[in-house]
Amino acid sequence: MRICKSIIITITAIFAWLYAGAEDARLPLAGESTINTVILDVAEAVFRYQFGRGSQWPRERIAAYYLLLFRKDPNDDFLARFQTLPPSAPIRKGSEFKIGKGVQYDVATIKEIRDNLMEVDGGGYFAELDGYRATYLVEKKIEGWTVATQSIYLVK
Repeated sequence: MRICKSIIITITAIFAWLYAGAEDARLPLAGESTINTVILDVAEAVFRYQFGRGSQWPRERIAAYYLLLFRKDPNDDFLARFQTLPPSAPIRKGSEFKIGKGVQYDVATIKEIRDNLMEVDGGGYFAELDGYRATYLVEKKIEGWTVATQSIYLVK
């Protein structure tokens, strides 16, 4: 009886491990050149949230928004997503950011919580000692991905 119970627990653990690996395999790594569309849609939703309701800095002081996606510059195709319904300032690659010339926003990680719900780690940086890190819960709704909550956990 004990042996059967041990075997069942071991098999269950193996399947749980395999299932968890399958979930992670769908998410991009920082160095990947191709990232699936869902992940890009989620990242776009977070950036748009940061440009608008999520921004704590006065818009008149923002010359441009500088974006980092998984700690790297997003490609031109991703930046082109912001040509329709653009924010109040131009969009640039994160590596071009200079303190005092705009805001650098980033989406560092995206983790699937369940179908139609993602957890995103990201933040913003304006100047020395003026930035934040946050966790965003992003939901899939009829109109697309949208930020449901923002929890700021670090303010510089």
